[in-house]
Amino acid sequence: TGEICLDILKNAWSPAWTLQSVCRAIIALMAHPEPDSPLNCDS
Repeated sequence: TGEICLDILKNAWSPAWTLQSVCRAIIALMAHPEPDSPLNCDS
């Protein structure tokens, strides 16, 4: 689906996160994906 599965965008969100830190987390996820932890493993 292209949805980003990242805790800081959902459960771990805090106003302390800056745009820069969120972008870095997304870039790190894209650089090192975790295929063992898919967003929707039932489909």
